[in-house]
Amino acid sequence: MKLFKDSDQLSTDEKTAFQAERPKSFRELNFQGKLGYIWGYYKWWILGLIIFITIAANTIPGIIENHKEAVLYTAFVNTQIMNQESTDLMDDFVAEAGIDMDGKRIVLDTSLIINRNRGDNISMQCNQKLLAMFSSNMLDVLLCDDENFQFYAENGCFQSLEEILPKDLFEKYKPYMLRCDTDDSEREIYYGISVKTSKVLVDENAYIVDPIFTICTNASQPENAVKFLEFLMKEEIELDSK
Repeated sequence: MKLFKDSDQLSTDEKTAFQAERPKSFRELNFQGKLGYIWGYYKWWILGLIIFITIAANTIPGIIENHKEAVLYTAFVNTQIMNQESTDLMDDFVAEAGIDMDGKRIVLDTSLIINRNRGDNISMQCNQKLLAMFSSNMLDVLLCDDENFQFYAENGCFQSLEEILPKDLFEKYKPYMLRCDTDDSEREIYYGISVKTSKVLVDENAYIVDPIFTICTNASQPENAVKFLEFLMKEEIELDSK
């Protein structure tokens, strides 16, 4: 005795119900059904692919950018500028200096917050980062306050401006120049230039303290460092003498 009817023995209504209940092939599914089928069987693969693409999109451009030659690597310590993207300072410099940026990059690091009067974790971490930048010879220019200038100058982090600047520029900026307080050499050696009168920096509201410009020891782009100094000091402002 048969428990089930053969398909040819089914009535029309029974055949319709049977076809509806029978699992359909992928080709027979409608668009939404196909999407549901794909999601049900491959959702973990799809999620993994989405995560991979997201990570790649966020990291690969940075890796490519970091492998480009830096035409100038600059760091501003204790600046009010948030980051390189928040200012046109470096773009304006490149345009004015006429530097070819094809396959190259320019860097402005504004992340360094170093307070020499307070031994907080942020200051210590930023100090370690900056020392690593000095030792790797990646840094060309540093702008900082007087306390940090004195500390790093004492530790041999800056070049003598008389040796690196053209003679006319050295004489031009000599009234603004600063020495290391602990330098007891007979010859006056200048390591920094006060750029507090720089209209460029004032317009950018870059500092609330008086910034000092330095060129780092073993800078890889000393010529562009000099050009950057000229850019900053191309126009000066009158400061309130009070």
